[in-house]
Amino acid sequence: MSPLLIKTAISALVRLAAVFIAFVLTAAVTRGLGAEQAGYFLLGFTLLTALSTFFRLGIDNVLVREFGANGLDENTQRTLGFGIKWVAAITILVGVIGAMSSGHDIWKARIR
Repeated sequence: MSPLLIKTAISALVRLAAVFIAFVLTAAVTRGLGAEQAGYFLLGFTLLTALSTFFRLGIDNVLVREFGANGLDENTQRTLGFGIKWVAAITILVGVIGAMSSGHDIWKARIR
């Protein structure tokens, strides 16, 4: 069997598992929580999914081109590391700004 076919099948199985897990999570949340809390959770889950696509900054396309052109050489690994650092830095920055502007006093939370 072709290595490309095997890798394609593995990718398909991983994607199917992700869809199944998301479905089970949605079903569990909607059955276990009230309508308002489930709505908040699903809104947050949807925002997280959409923003994760946005904050990848197109790095997946760059990596496909780099791997296709050069294979897994040192330059490609350097490009991957650089891209991951940028994505992490921007995502953390936006997350901290979002947490600070949320209106909740998360920095002085008290344990009851």
